[in-house]
Parts: sequence; structure tokens; C-alpha cells
Amino acid sequence: MDSELSAVLVIRLLFFNFLLLWQLGNGIKVNNGTTNIKANGDNTTIGALTDAEARTLRLLFKSLQSKNTTQSPLSYPICSTNMDAEIRCSCDSTKSRSACWVTAINLASKMLDGFIHSSLSLFKNLRVLDLSSNFLTGSIPPSLTTLQSLRILNLADNNLDGTIPLNLSGLQSLRYLDLSRNKLTGPIPDSISDCQYLNIM
Repeated sequence: MDSELSAVLVIRLLFFNFLLLWQLGNGIKVNNGTTNIKANGDNTTIGALTDAEARTLRLLFKSLQSKNTTQSPLSYPICSTNMDAEIRCSCDSTKSRSACWVTAINLASKMLDGFIHSSLSLFKNLRVLDLSSNFLTGSIPPSLTTLQSLRILNLADNNLDGTIPLNLSGLQSLRYLDLSRNKLTGPIPDSISDCQYLNIM
């Protein structure tokens, strides 16, 4: 009986991870070297992600797995412009062709395990990265310190280990940093003083 229950839970887990990747595949369509964002799943194109950002979104969801087998961790379409969306994008419609980019990733308390993919550093316009209160393991990728637009970095309450990346000077816009309740070791890098806008740590 226990093995049957375990099999059912595994199937449900795989199903919801499939739904995440399916939504990503249907909400973002690659066409002629650009990636179109569809508004609420319809045929209205509101902008285009670069191929690099679209690939990075796919890598993100492959590196994160949901422990919740009863519901999807996403309440909004991937890359919605809604302020409450877990994966939020901004679009510039002042140009002849609208351009869009990922500005916020808020997956706090979504019962996710897995690791933080180093390719997140490709989101050059990312302002918010909140992966707190999950079950993430592994180290903090040093590449995250190249996100010059990042204002909020919250990785608290996970199972991250290793040390804090040494060179934090690239986080020029950082205002909030929370790495507490992890398994990190070593000192806080002196380069934290280069984050001149940092108010809360």
C-alpha cells in the first residue's frame, strides 16, 4: 500500500512539473529569433523576450522542482506584467517593436527544491529575486553578483551551503539582502561595503 501511495505522489509531482514547463512553452513562443509573450494565452503579442532570457526561464524551471503535488506554484501566467505575478516582465512599447524582459522572480514559500541555476545572471534587468522559504540546496552562484539592476535578493530559509560570494561590488543597486536561516559558512565579504544603497541585511 505504501509503495502504491508513493507511486501516486511521484506521478502527481511529475504532472505538476510538466504543467509548469507546458505553461512556459505555451506562454512564450519562439519566432524568427525572438520570443513573443502572449497576453493571458491569447494571440495578442505584447512584446518579445530575447532568446537568452527565454532559455534561462526554461533552465530555471528545470532546476526547481515543486514538492506540492496538489496545486501549481504559479498563480499568474509566466512573464505576466501583473505586479503580483511570480515571474514578472516589463515591456517597452515606445520602440517600433515592443521589447520585454524579466524584472522579478518571486517564488517564495512555493515548496520548491532543487538549486539556483547560475544562468539567472543573464536576466540583466532583474530587480527582484525572492526564492526564500523553500528547500533549495547547493551554493549561491557567484554569477548572481553581476546583476547590477538587482534591488532585492532574498534567499533566506533554505538549505543553501558554502560561502557567500566574495565579490558583491557588482550588486550596485541592492537595497535588501537576506541570506539568513541557511547553512552558509565563512565571513561576510568586505565587498558588502560597495553596496552603497543597501539598507536591510
